[in-house]
Amino acid sequence: MKNLNELLPIGENNGKRAVNARDLHAFLESKQDFSTWIKGRISKYDFVENQDYQIFCFDYQGNLLNIRHHNFMDSENQQVSKIEYALSIGMAKELSMIENNERGRQARKYFISCEENKKELSRKDLALMVLQQEEEKERLQLENKNLQQKVEETRPAVIFAESVKVSTNDILIRDLAKLITQNGYVIGEVRLYDWLVKNRYLIRHKRWSKSKDRYENTYTPTQYASELGLFRVQERVVPSNAGEAPFTKFTCYATGKGQVFFINKFTKTKVA
Repeated sequence: MKNLNELLPIGENNGKRAVNARDLHAFLESKQDFSTWIKGRISKYDFVENQDYQIFCFDYQGNLLNIRHHNFMDSENQQVSKIEYALSIGMAKELSMIENNERGRQARKYFISCEENKKELSRKDLALMVLQQEEEKERLQLENKNLQQKVEETRPAVIFAESVKVSTNDILIRDLAKLITQNGYVIGEVRLYDWLVKNRYLIRHKRWSKSKDRYENTYTPTQYASELGLFRVQERVVPSNAGEAPFTKFTCYATGKGQVFFINKFTKTKVA
Protein backbone atom coordinates (compact mmCIF):
# COMPACT_ATOMS: atom_id res chain seq x y z
CA MET A 1 0.00 0.00 0.00
CA LYS A 2 1.19 3.54 -0.71
CA ASN A 3 2.04 5.90 2.15
CA LEU A 4 -1.01 7.49 3.73
CA ASN A 5 0.19 10.96 2.76
CA GLU A 6 -0.10 9.82 -0.89
CA LEU A 7 -3.55 8.25 -0.49
CA LEU A 8 -4.83 11.01 1.81
CA PRO A 9 -3.00 14.15 0.69
CA ILE A 10 -3.34 17.14 2.98
CA GLY A 11 -3.25 20.58 1.42
CA GLU A 12 -0.96 23.03 3.18
CA ASN A 13 -0.63 26.79 2.96
CA ASN A 14 0.95 28.90 5.71
CA GLY A 15 0.60 25.98 8.10
CA LYS A 16 -3.15 25.51 7.49
CA ARG A 17 -4.47 22.09 6.52
CA ALA A 18 -7.54 20.40 5.03
CA VAL A 19 -8.51 17.05 3.46
CA ASN A 20 -10.47 16.33 0.29
CA ALA A 21 -13.54 14.31 1.30
CA ARG A 22 -13.42 12.20 -1.88
CA ASP A 23 -9.90 11.05 -1.05
CA LEU A 24 -11.02 10.02 2.43
CA HIS A 25 -14.12 8.25 1.08
CA ALA A 26 -11.99 6.29 -1.39
CA PHE A 27 -9.44 5.32 1.26
CA LEU A 28 -12.08 4.15 3.73
CA GLU A 29 -13.55 1.90 0.99
CA SER A 30 -17.12 2.78 1.92
CA LYS A 31 -19.75 0.78 0.06
CA GLN A 32 -21.96 3.89 -0.24
CA ASP A 33 -21.62 6.29 -3.15
CA PHE A 34 -19.75 9.46 -2.21
CA SER A 35 -22.69 11.89 -2.25
CA THR A 36 -24.86 9.70 -0.02
CA TRP A 37 -21.95 8.98 2.32
CA ILE A 38 -20.86 12.59 2.94
CA LYS A 39 -24.38 14.02 3.23
CA GLY A 40 -25.42 11.24 5.59
CA ARG A 41 -22.39 11.74 7.82
CA ILE A 42 -22.89 15.52 7.97
CA SER A 43 -26.56 15.14 8.86
CA LYS A 44 -26.18 12.33 11.39
CA TYR A 45 -23.21 13.72 13.29
CA ASP A 46 -24.08 17.43 13.16
CA PHE A 47 -20.95 18.68 11.42
CA VAL A 48 -21.01 22.44 10.89
CA GLU A 49 -20.32 24.07 7.53
CA ASN A 50 -17.47 26.63 7.49
CA GLN A 51 -16.29 25.16 10.76
CA ASP A 52 -15.84 21.44 10.13
CA TYR A 53 -16.03 21.55 6.34
CA GLN A 54 -16.52 23.82 3.35
CA ILE A 55 -18.39 23.15 0.12
CA PHE A 56 -17.20 24.11 -3.37
CA CYS A 57 -19.19 23.96 -6.58
CA PHE A 58 -17.54 23.46 -9.98
CA ASP A 59 -18.89 23.60 -13.51
CA TYR A 60 -18.26 20.90 -16.12
CA GLN A 61 -14.98 22.58 -17.13
CA GLY A 62 -13.65 22.46 -13.57
CA ASN A 63 -14.14 26.17 -12.87
CA LEU A 64 -15.03 27.19 -9.33
CA LEU A 65 -18.49 28.76 -9.19
CA ASN A 66 -19.17 31.71 -6.96
CA ILE A 67 -22.57 30.44 -5.79
CA ARG A 68 -23.91 28.82 -2.65
CA HIS A 69 -24.64 25.12 -2.78
CA HIS A 70 -28.12 25.47 -1.29
CA ASN A 71 -29.44 27.70 -4.08
CA PHE A 72 -27.37 26.65 -7.10
CA MET A 73 -30.45 25.15 -8.76
CA ASP A 74 -31.87 28.70 -8.99
CA SER A 75 -28.87 30.01 -10.93
CA GLU A 76 -29.71 30.87 -14.54
CA ASN A 77 -26.16 31.32 -15.86
CA GLN A 78 -24.12 28.74 -13.98
CA GLN A 79 -24.66 24.99 -13.81
CA VAL A 80 -23.00 22.85 -11.13
CA SER A 81 -21.30 19.71 -12.41
CA LYS A 82 -19.50 18.62 -9.25
CA ILE A 83 -19.64 19.45 -5.54
CA GLU A 84 -16.53 18.98 -3.43
CA TYR A 85 -16.06 19.01 0.34
CA ALA A 86 -12.91 20.20 2.12
CA LEU A 87 -12.74 18.72 5.62
CA SER A 88 -10.94 19.91 8.69
CA ILE A 89 -8.40 17.47 10.13
CA GLY A 90 -10.68 17.02 13.12
CA MET A 91 -13.69 16.09 10.99
CA ALA A 92 -11.59 13.76 8.85
CA LYS A 93 -10.34 12.04 12.00
CA GLU A 94 -13.89 11.64 13.35
CA LEU A 95 -15.23 10.27 10.05
CA SER A 96 -12.40 7.73 10.05
CA MET A 97 -13.28 6.63 13.59
CA ILE A 98 -17.00 6.34 12.70
CA GLU A 99 -16.20 3.96 9.84
CA ASN A 100 -15.06 1.37 12.43
CA ASN A 101 -12.82 -0.74 10.18
CA GLU A 102 -9.10 -1.27 9.72
CA ARG A 103 -8.83 1.50 7.10
CA GLY A 104 -10.66 3.86 9.44
CA ARG A 105 -8.27 3.11 12.30
CA GLN A 106 -5.27 3.67 10.06
CA ALA A 107 -6.64 7.00 8.84
CA ARG A 108 -7.52 8.11 12.39
CA LYS A 109 -3.97 7.53 13.61
CA TYR A 110 -2.66 9.37 10.59
CA PHE A 111 -4.86 12.42 11.21
CA ILE A 112 -3.98 12.46 14.90
CA SER A 113 -0.34 12.79 13.91
CA CYS A 114 -1.31 15.70 11.62
CA GLU A 115 -3.33 17.62 14.22
CA GLU A 116 -0.46 19.60 15.69
CA ASN A 117 -1.28 22.53 13.43
CA LYS A 118 -5.04 23.10 13.68
CA LYS A 119 -5.34 26.22 11.54
CA GLU A 120 -7.62 25.73 8.57
CA LEU A 121 -7.18 26.85 4.98
CA SER A 122 -8.94 29.91 3.64
CA ARG A 123 -11.86 29.32 1.30
CA LYS A 124 -9.74 30.39 -1.68
CA ASP A 125 -6.88 28.10 -0.67
CA LEU A 126 -9.25 25.19 -0.11
CA ALA A 127 -10.82 25.66 -3.53
CA LEU A 128 -7.39 25.73 -5.14
CA MET A 129 -6.38 22.57 -3.27
CA VAL A 130 -9.50 20.71 -4.37
CA LEU A 131 -9.10 21.87 -7.96
CA GLN A 132 -5.45 20.79 -8.10
CA GLN A 133 -6.31 17.36 -6.75
CA GLU A 134 -9.09 16.94 -9.31
CA GLU A 135 -6.76 17.99 -12.13
CA GLU A 136 -4.20 15.42 -10.98
CA LYS A 137 -6.86 12.70 -10.96
CA GLU A 138 -7.97 13.65 -14.48
CA ARG A 139 -4.34 13.56 -15.65
CA LEU A 140 -3.87 10.06 -14.24
CA GLN A 141 -7.14 8.88 -15.77
CA LEU A 142 -6.06 10.23 -19.17
CA GLU A 143 -2.68 8.49 -18.88
CA ASN A 144 -4.40 5.21 -17.99
CA LYS A 145 -6.80 5.61 -20.92
CA ASN A 146 -3.94 6.26 -23.35
CA LEU A 147 -2.01 3.30 -21.98
CA GLN A 148 -5.02 1.02 -22.34
CA GLN A 149 -5.57 2.24 -25.90
CA LYS A 150 -1.95 1.50 -26.75
CA VAL A 151 -2.26 -1.98 -25.27
CA GLU A 152 -5.38 -2.64 -27.36
CA GLU A 153 -3.69 -1.37 -30.51
CA THR A 154 -0.66 -3.60 -30.05
CA ARG A 155 -2.60 -6.65 -28.85
CA PRO A 156 -2.86 -8.33 -32.31
CA ALA A 157 0.89 -7.95 -32.85
CA VAL A 158 1.63 -9.29 -29.37
CA ILE A 159 -0.66 -12.28 -29.90
CA PHE A 160 1.03 -12.95 -33.26
CA ALA A 161 4.50 -12.70 -31.76
CA GLU A 162 3.71 -14.96 -28.84
CA SER A 163 2.07 -17.57 -31.06
CA VAL A 164 5.05 -17.55 -33.42
CA LYS A 165 7.53 -17.90 -30.57
CA VAL A 166 5.99 -21.17 -29.44
CA SER A 167 5.22 -22.36 -32.96
CA THR A 168 6.85 -25.57 -34.14
CA ASN A 169 6.43 -24.48 -37.77
CA ASP A 170 9.85 -23.40 -38.98
CA ILE A 171 9.68 -21.70 -42.37
CA LEU A 172 11.93 -21.30 -45.38
CA ILE A 173 13.73 -18.00 -46.00
CA ARG A 174 11.45 -17.25 -48.97
CA ASP A 175 8.45 -17.61 -46.64
CA LEU A 176 10.16 -15.38 -44.08
CA ALA A 177 10.51 -12.72 -46.79
CA LYS A 178 6.77 -12.97 -47.47
CA LEU A 179 6.02 -12.67 -43.75
CA ILE A 180 8.18 -9.57 -43.40
CA THR A 181 6.48 -8.05 -46.44
CA GLN A 182 3.04 -8.74 -44.94
CA ASN A 183 4.13 -6.80 -41.85
CA GLY A 184 5.03 -3.64 -43.75
CA TYR A 185 8.57 -3.97 -45.16
CA VAL A 186 8.71 -5.14 -48.77
CA ILE A 187 11.58 -7.53 -49.46
CA GLY A 188 12.14 -10.56 -51.68
CA GLU A 189 13.91 -13.85 -51.06
CA VAL A 190 17.16 -12.97 -52.86
CA ARG A 191 17.49 -9.57 -51.18
CA LEU A 192 16.72 -11.10 -47.80
CA TYR A 193 19.45 -13.71 -48.27
CA ASP A 194 21.90 -10.93 -49.18
CA TRP A 195 20.91 -8.93 -46.10
CA LEU A 196 21.28 -11.94 -43.80
CA VAL A 197 24.76 -12.65 -45.17
CA LYS A 198 25.81 -8.98 -45.04
CA ASN A 199 24.66 -8.66 -41.42
CA ARG A 200 26.34 -11.93 -40.38
CA TYR A 201 23.34 -14.07 -39.65
CA LEU A 202 24.04 -16.53 -42.48
CA ILE A 203 27.17 -17.80 -44.21
CA ARG A 204 26.96 -18.28 -47.99
CA HIS A 205 28.67 -21.33 -49.49
CA LYS A 206 29.12 -21.52 -53.26
CA ARG A 207 29.35 -24.82 -55.12
CA TRP A 208 29.88 -25.38 -58.82
CA SER A 209 27.22 -27.61 -60.36
CA LYS A 210 28.46 -29.44 -63.45
CA SER A 211 24.97 -30.60 -64.38
CA LYS A 212 23.60 -27.03 -64.25
CA ASP A 213 26.82 -25.40 -65.43
CA ARG A 214 26.63 -22.67 -62.76
CA TYR A 215 27.29 -21.92 -59.11
CA GLU A 216 24.66 -22.88 -56.53
CA ASN A 217 24.37 -21.22 -53.16
CA THR A 218 23.78 -22.95 -49.88
CA TYR A 219 23.61 -21.31 -46.46
CA THR A 220 24.39 -22.12 -42.84
CA PRO A 221 23.85 -19.94 -39.73
CA THR A 222 26.69 -18.02 -38.14
CA GLN A 223 27.69 -18.89 -34.58
CA TYR A 224 25.89 -15.76 -33.36
CA ALA A 225 22.63 -16.69 -35.10
CA SER A 226 22.91 -20.27 -33.83
CA GLU A 227 23.34 -19.09 -30.24
CA LEU A 228 20.22 -16.93 -30.62
CA GLY A 229 18.24 -19.89 -31.97
CA LEU A 230 17.16 -18.02 -35.10
CA PHE A 231 17.56 -20.86 -37.56
CA ARG A 232 17.27 -24.61 -37.92
CA VAL A 233 19.41 -26.34 -40.52
CA GLN A 234 18.35 -29.45 -42.40
CA GLU A 235 21.12 -31.51 -43.95
CA ARG A 236 20.49 -33.75 -46.94
CA VAL A 237 22.99 -35.87 -48.83
CA VAL A 238 22.54 -35.50 -52.58
CA PRO A 239 23.65 -38.68 -54.44
CA SER A 240 26.05 -38.54 -57.36
CA ASN A 241 24.58 -37.38 -60.64
CA ALA A 242 26.07 -36.76 -64.10
CA GLY A 243 29.60 -37.43 -62.97
CA GLU A 244 29.36 -35.34 -59.80
CA ALA A 245 30.40 -36.67 -56.43
CA PRO A 246 27.78 -36.92 -53.65
CA PHE A 247 27.53 -33.75 -51.54
CA THR A 248 25.66 -32.46 -48.47
CA LYS A 249 23.05 -29.82 -49.12
CA PHE A 250 22.06 -27.45 -46.28
CA THR A 251 18.60 -25.88 -46.06
CA CYS A 252 18.00 -23.06 -43.54
CA TYR A 253 14.65 -22.61 -41.81
CA ALA A 254 13.68 -19.62 -39.68
CA THR A 255 12.45 -20.75 -36.26
CA GLY A 256 9.49 -19.12 -34.51
CA LYS A 257 11.93 -17.03 -32.47
CA GLY A 258 13.77 -16.10 -35.66
CA GLN A 259 10.56 -15.01 -37.38
CA VAL A 260 9.73 -12.58 -34.55
CA PHE A 261 13.34 -11.40 -34.39
CA PHE A 262 13.60 -10.50 -38.08
CA ILE A 263 10.09 -9.05 -38.36
CA ASN A 264 11.02 -6.67 -35.54
CA LYS A 265 14.31 -5.87 -37.26
CA PHE A 266 12.64 -4.88 -40.49
CA THR A 267 9.45 -3.23 -39.23
CA LYS A 268 10.67 -1.36 -36.13
CA THR A 269 14.08 -0.13 -37.30
CA LYS A 270 15.63 1.08 -40.53
CA VAL A 271 17.65 -1.72 -42.06
CA ALA A 272 20.53 -1.40 -44.44
